[in-house]
Amino acid sequence: MNSVLRASQAALVRLAARRPLQAALLAFAVALAASPPARAQGYPNKPLRLIVPFAAGGSTDVVARTMAQLLGDALAQQVVVENRPGAGGSVGAEAAAKAPADGYTLLLGTSGTLAINPALYPKAHYDPARDFAPVALLGSTSYLLLVHPGVAASRLQEFTTLVRARPGQYTFGSAGNGSTGHLIGELFKSQADVTLTHVPYRGQAPAMVDLIGGQIHALFEPVGTALPQVRSGKVKALAITGARRSALAPEIPDSGAKVD
Repeated sequence: MNSVLRASQAALVRLAARRPLQAALLAFAVALAASPPARAQGYPNKPLRLIVPFAAGGSTDVVARTMAQLLGDALAQQVVVENRPGAGGSVGAEAAAKAPADGYTLLLGTSGTLAINPALYPKAHYDPARDFAPVALLGSTSYLLLVHPGVAASRLQEFTTLVRARPGQYTFGSAGNGSTGHLIGELFKSQADVTLTHVPYRGQAPAMVDLIGGQIHALFEPVGTALPQVRSGKVKALAITGARRSALAPEIPDSGAKVD
């Protein structure tokens, strides 16, 4: 690997070690497509681009903007966040894969862009193993099952009963087809034996806007971005994914609660 990529990786790893974050499964990756050997000295000597493959305002974007500031301070260079939403993150990941492999384009990848999408879409125009060099794992999170306040359920069991009574009439949103929130919703449907209509968006933020507005009934949202909306009363949280309650929200039951 060329010297520019080694320098960028080392700086990012050191920064991530000093500033751990709890966010959706996120990892910095540097574009690694075939290119001439790096010639620049004193890396970085120009602004870096950090591609976020989802819409502004979502959990990935929030982490990206925090990290861009910290990384810019650490490298003494501007880090510009560029939102490229679409296709469950594939649009942004493809843009990063096609960028020059000079260490100046970073991707804030997620479990969706780095693992789920390549498995679901064999004709995807990028290959995480071939096109990216992983730099640092930033963290992981659980998701909350959120519903609009108008939904007549305050517990997971009540929601399951409600949806079963009206199959296909309730909807859940996600950041896009194949996104983590989408797959969590499909897993919930299978395990709870319910019928929910999936509504894909171009990111978590617009999905949350429509949940608050009552255009959709439910949404699986990362804890960090969900809690402010829950505590403001704009949405209700019925359960959290995982086998244990979160220390951030111990009042919300875990998904081990019975759903049959």
